[in-house]
Amino acid sequence: MLNTPNPLSQHQETFFGSSRWVQPVNDGRRGVVLSSGRTRQQMSVVQAMGFDALVSGNCQWRPGDRIAVGFQSAISGVETTIPGTVHSLEQKQKEIELGIVLEDQVPDRYVLRLPGCMRANIRYTCSIPGKLHWLQPHSTSCPATVVNYSREGICLQSEESPDAGTELKFSWLNDGRQMIITGTARWTIDQNGSLLTGCELTNDMGYAIAGVTMRSFQKLP
Repeated sequence: MLNTPNPLSQHQETFFGSSRWVQPVNDGRRGVVLSSGRTRQQMSVVQAMGFDALVSGNCQWRPGDRIAVGFQSAISGVETTIPGTVHSLEQKQKEIELGIVLEDQVPDRYVLRLPGCMRANIRYTCSIPGKLHWLQPHSTSCPATVVNYSREGICLQSEESPDAGTELKFSWLNDGRQMIITGTARWTIDQNGSLLTGCELTNDMGYAIAGVTMRSFQKLP
């Protein structure tokens, strides 16, 4: 199963003392340390659940970069480190928000959801233009834009949309290469004159929209 943790857990727990501790960001949010090679950078946790972490701060990493995410517990003095890959970057005023897909699930003690959030995965905003195609009740193609994605699905904006339960595919260009993902329409709503379609993916995960696939993961050096 795609959402099943690796039986050989990627968690690594270490005690952080003076040699490993990085001055925390004093903004009242939980701390997390991103690291790659000898670089360690303190960030703040915006959301963390399932295999997703959304963190905020100032850093040098970009989508596609492999990093380790160290969740810190000030009470126990333990840092739980999980490898992952950056797939989303958004400038937020003076800080950057990074979306990171992890190779193992966020431990329960580090889960952080927005108030009232009941989702199992984080949604990431984007604007990826392409073409939407489906066959039922007849072959239809139309321009569409992915406006957000999560681990298991995408949300498409278009002028036409398939009925719920219809199998579909979305194609787009990534660095000059044509990419295709397939899925099933789960819901459609009318919003300000255009249609939004929620799609559950069947051949890949939503991170593929950002150019990151689970199959490309390799162990950190």
